[in-house]
Amino acid sequence: MRFTGLRLLRFAPLLALLVVKTASADVTISEEARKHFNAGVAYLQDPDGARYAEAYPEFLAAYQASPSWKILGNLGLAAMKLERDGEAVDAYTKYLAEGANDLDPAEKEQISRDLNTVKTSLVNFTFDATPSGAILIDERVPATGSPVVNRYGPLTGPNKIGVKAGKHRFTAQLQGYDNLVWEVDAQPGIDQSHTFELQKTPPPSAGGGMSVNGSPADRPTSGLRYASYAAFGVGVVGIAGGTIFALQSKSKHDAVLKACGQHPLMCALDADSDAGRTATSDNNAAAKDKTIAIIGYGVGGLGIAAGITLFILSSNNKSSASSSSASHVAAAKPRITPYFGVNSAGVVGQF
Repeated sequence: MRFTGLRLLRFAPLLALLVVKTASADVTISEEARKHFNAGVAYLQDPDGARYAEAYPEFLAAYQASPSWKILGNLGLAAMKLERDGEAVDAYTKYLAEGANDLDPAEKEQISRDLNTVKTSLVNFTFDATPSGAILIDERVPATGSPVVNRYGPLTGPNKIGVKAGKHRFTAQLQGYDNLVWEVDAQPGIDQSHTFELQKTPPPSAGGGMSVNGSPADRPTSGLRYASYAAFGVGVVGIAGGTIFALQSKSKHDAVLKACGQHPLMCALDADSDAGRTATSDNNAAAKDKTIAIIGYGVGGLGIAAGITLFILSSNNKSSASSSSASHVAAAKPRITPYFGVNSAGVVGQF
């Protein structure tokens, strides 16, 4: 395994002297930078295998503390292994330019080859997001193997990143806003830009929330509550239907009295006369309407009573109903349907 810049670790006691001699070409390596750099090298030399994900932020912190070209070799190596190709190109380019004649020829040749390889498959993207502050997650999906994931940001303006060519899924995340995903098959040498227009996450539905005292809020879609509404509806329909048929019965009975005086039965017995035939027909119809009216009032009364009972039960059970049981009841809620026939009336239901 190849590491660059390891002389900083191997000859740490001579580092101060080295910096003094090259002060005109380099910056002073601070203790903070030295600590991060050594930690990064330790991650690369892990006996179980190089840990580039842990080494990368250490080298980056070291360079931010002391921007010396001596750190850029290992920073470029870690960035390349993590497929942060844009950062690898920048680090390697500066390393070769600023290191100049101080680099070992073999190391310079190896890094030059790595740099050219990375550039061959490099794709540059410029990302922006509104509102600003979003975190960008890049997931490259290879043909085989696990996805390669990197995080960038926060995006506070146009942000340029370089990635390896291939199929990428970019996700913008910002607290309080819905995640936004953009997928693209990135081709090498073709620069692209994209802006994420984030939308606020809607507030949770009040139907499944909590009341002021912490108990579950009323669930109007519960099965018992639906059943109470249906029962009230049946009651109203039954009473209305009974009233209509009762009025029709009275109207026909009044017509018989008008045609036959106070003795409608005597008039009806004279079946051969027009008045008798009319009286007989009206009298039978009045009796049928009266029967249906009685049934309608009975169904209406039962519906109102059932509605009151179910409404009370639904109110008592709402504090103990869970969302899962509520959805189950709603899926199989009771159904009550009134019907009226020529000589009958009633209800049909499903419970």
